[in-house]
Parts: sequence; C-alpha cells; structure tokens
Amino acid sequence: MDDFPLYLCVNSHHPTKSRSISSFARHFAFNNQRINVIQDASNDFADLKALERDIEVPFYIYHTPAMRKLYGMCQESARNILEGRWPALLPLGDRKNVDEIYWLDQLWNDSWRTSDPDKALVYVLPIYPVLLLHNSCNDRNRTKAHDLAATAVKEVMETPQWKRNGGLDHILVASDWRFNYPFDMTRVLGESFATFAKNITQGRHLVDNHRGLFGCAVTIPHTSSLTPLHQAYQPFEKESLLRRGLIKPTDVFEDDRLAMAFNPPSRHDWFKRDYTMFFQGKLYHDRPDLDDMYKYAIPLQCEIPWKNLTYSIEGSVFEQNPRAALKPILDELYKDHRAVTEKLRMMDYYSKKLLWDAPNSETARSVLRAMTRQCLTDKTKLNYIKRTSKDGTAANVRDHPLFSECAFVDTSASREEQRKPCRTCFWGIK
Repeated sequence: MDDFPLYLCVNSHHPTKSRSISSFARHFAFNNQRINVIQDASNDFADLKALERDIEVPFYIYHTPAMRKLYGMCQESARNILEGRWPALLPLGDRKNVDEIYWLDQLWNDSWRTSDPDKALVYVLPIYPVLLLHNSCNDRNRTKAHDLAATAVKEVMETPQWKRNGGLDHILVASDWRFNYPFDMTRVLGESFATFAKNITQGRHLVDNHRGLFGCAVTIPHTSSLTPLHQAYQPFEKESLLRRGLIKPTDVFEDDRLAMAFNPPSRHDWFKRDYTMFFQGKLYHDRPDLDDMYKYAIPLQCEIPWKNLTYSIEGSVFEQNPRAALKPILDELYKDHRAVTEKLRMMDYYSKKLLWDAPNSETARSVLRAMTRQCLTDKTKLNYIKRTSKDGTAANVRDHPLFSECAFVDTSASREEQRKPCRTCFWGIK
C-alpha cells in the first residue's frame, strides 16, 4: 500500500527547480472532493467489494506461427525484468513504460482466457513493442522482427474474428510515449504492422489520437522499476531508493543541496522542513487541465473512484494563490484523521487493480474491462451476445452484465473523443 501513487513534490524556494520525489511517479492527478460514496473507515473491504460487479471478460491470445516467434524474440528479456534483472539498453526513465510485460504475464494463465476464439470478446496480440523499441530483446534482429510482424498481420487478418469487426476488439499494449509519433511503430515492427495497428485498440498512457495512429485506446497505468521489491511489498522511502540506485539524486534533493540527498533535513524533522508539500506530478510550463487529464490520462475510472481517494489542485488556481489553494488539503491532512484513514484504506483496496506489480495484481483484468467500455462498438457487443448467449439476443446491450453501467463516474475519452487533440496534456504525459 505504501507505494500507491500518492506522491509529494519538492517545491523549493526556486519554483522553476521543483523536482518530483520519484522518477517514475509523475503521472497521476488528484482531487480534493470529499468522500461521498464510502463512509466506513474500517479495514473491512466488504463495502468496497459490494460496489463491484462480477464481470469476466473472455479473451483469446493469438499463437499463430509468426506471432509465437515474434513473442519469443523478447520472452527471455521479459522474464528477466519480472525477476528484477533489467536490460542494460533500457533507460531508467523508460522502465515505467513496460506495461506489456506485466500485461502478458498476467494474462497467460488467467482463468478468463479461452482457447476458442468464437467464445472470446477480446483478442490479445502477444508482442513486446517497447522492448523491441529499446533494442532490449534477447534477439535484436530488426529485419527479422519486421518480417515476422508482416507475416503475423496476414495470419490475423485471415481469421473470422478479424473479419467480423475489423480490429477494434484486438488489443496491443504499446505504452512508450514515442509511439505517439508515426515513425516509431514503423521503425520497430515495419510498415505493414504500423498500418495494421491503426485499426486496433492499444493500451496507452495517453489516449490522444489526433494523429490517427490507432483505432481506439484504453488508458492504462504506468509501471515502476521496483519489481524485485514488490514481491515482499515492503515499504520504501526516497533515501532507500536512492541508495539502491533505483532513482537519481536529482529526484530527491531539497533546497538545491545535492550533497544532502542521502540525508535530507525532512528525514529528521518533518514539520520543520523547508519545502512545501503539494499533490501534483512533474511540473511543466503548461500544466494539464484537470478535466483533460481525467479524459485522456487517468486510467481505469470505472474500476477506481479516483476523486474519492485523491487530492488535486487546478494549476491556474495554485499559481494565483498557492497558500489558499493548499489550505483545504492541509487542513484535512492535519485535522481530519478519519478522512485520511479512509483514503488510505481505499488506496490499499484498489492498489491491486492499478499497480501492475502489486501482489496478486488484477490490473490486466481491469484493462480488459475498461476496453470493453471504452473501445468496443455496439455492433461488436451485439455480435458477441449473439455468438455466446443461449437465445442470441439482448433487448439492450447494457442489459448484458459485461456492458452494464459503471459503479463510479467515468469521463474517459470515447473512441470519437480521442481523435480530438488534448492541447493541455499531450506534451506532459510520457
């Protein structure tokens, strides 16, 4: 629970030099709306479980000859990362983008997986585009990857399931920010696959599609570089991360005193620290609008009641009067123990839905459910109902459990909305 994404930022006397505590923890907006869904602050999660529906998304993983070989090019590297051994060519700052590794690792043995494509709602492409992008696979032959990808495209497009819906029910996780630009998918997997990818659903950290690089996208959370630590789920602090070389000294310094990074003043006296606490990610010249952040970049909103367990301050409000903007949050933190306890309880419960490498993580399942809501057309849903229901009909798509209303407010961008550029957040989310 300690590594749930509630992060503090160091705001020194020089605002332009503000640094985030963690190099991989910069991407979540927070909202100070008071809790209005859950009132019980105990450790019993029964009330939270009661809000959930038992929704299982049957999925099929492709294992055509070319797809198996393409997957095999990177499998050794993926397994090493899961065991805490990172490829030398994968930069520290990009380790937050390897969602594909945890995604596939969780799905292979999931009970929702079906070996019959006619019984599936979602079709998974088992490829590691981010590892290929960074030349971090055990097999680094790019020409071979292009040839296999082109063959895999032909294999998939010849299947009945592709011909039924044209690709939106097929998903590839490609979460590196470089895939926001046309050239990189072509460079990694070839022109044929890049064209094919424009028709499918992709797992992305930012679902801005104004360049038309995918058919639809589902917003997914970042990963972290702490894989080997999460097995024990042990608490950690910034000094410990620094000592183990998992973050850089520039991510934790206070008052521009780099020499004190291992032993900062706040470690000894929290209340006399000389920086201000606030809840925001990495600072950019143009701060993202909160509404845009929720629409384009906050993941799994149907699964997680973000506004009930997090804090946020609109950038323009903070700039106008930082003290006044911070006061309501600080008042709650220092004076309302019950409210803070409840937020922590909710973070604990929802962590396995959000954190890819938390114990017993269900993040892949959360992504599958989000995909059915965010990207599948009514035609695709009705087709699935006809193929799998006893009577083959449904008076309304939402009458089916898989497509029912969310328990929480979900403002994620629809497929049509994704084609409009997010002007306030596009350059700020990596």
